[in-house]
Amino acid sequence: MKVIETNYGLDPYVPTEETLFKQLQSNDIDTDRILIKLPTTHLINTLGLHRTQQIIDDFSKKNKEQKVFISQHIWTKKLKFCDDDLVFTPHAYLRHSYKSIPHYSLTYDKSKIREDKDILFSFFGAPNNLVRQEIIRNLENCDSHKMGWGIDKRIKPEVKKRNTERYIDLMGRSIFSLCPRGTGISTIRLFEVMAMESIPVIYADNFKPPLNDFLDWSEFSVFIKEKDAIKTNKILKEYNQSDIDNMKNNLVSIYDKYFSNENLYMSVKMELEKK
Repeated sequence: MKVIETNYGLDPYVPTEETLFKQLQSNDIDTDRILIKLPTTHLINTLGLHRTQQIIDDFSKKNKEQKVFISQHIWTKKLKFCDDDLVFTPHAYLRHSYKSIPHYSLTYDKSKIREDKDILFSFFGAPNNLVRQEIIRNLENCDSHKMGWGIDKRIKPEVKKRNTERYIDLMGRSIFSLCPRGTGISTIRLFEVMAMESIPVIYADNFKPPLNDFLDWSEFSVFIKEKDAIKTNKILKEYNQSDIDNMKNNLVSIYDKYFSNENLYMSVKMELEKK
């Protein structure tokens, strides 16, 4: 695949964008489309939506071929691209044409299986939307933290370390891990819990998961409508041990093959090479 380098190449990329650009350039992708190597998330955060849109428009005028853009930003849906361009983002909606990709996992890379799972389900995260607040108020083993981890630079190292350790411990001990939408419709924890062989429970109405026309997500995850979050305990208790074992078996092979950091590009590759 042909790659168009940009004058913004020295600007920092967020991990998902940076990893995908590197992997797409180092793997043979059978497509006539051109990849525009643009740090979209950084541009939105520093220049704003209007200026970022102007930059995208400039590339569209100069390059008439069918293009590929990658953006991790939750405001990607507010940008406009040419009708025949493909836009890949973790924050993809069923009603939109954008293609869904996984987040880069900051906590775990490849699957790490833990056998001593003694909790039916858990959640530990920021109460930054209504469905998360509903979960934290009403469900067992669900708690909040005032500050997060990951790329949040406001956090003191000791707080980040403590939160991350608890987050990992809960994921590892949980048969199911609750994955309500974050600041955008997607959440990085969806892929981190998969790496821990914890079945993701997704609360994100209209979310388009990666490779949803290729993978049957019901074979390794649970979707609950946001308005039904309070019914989580009842819903999950209906899964018997055979159901759980089958979902866990599917989970590990699918995660490592399609969603692990080293194979992050597979969602893009399969979409571009789809006949």
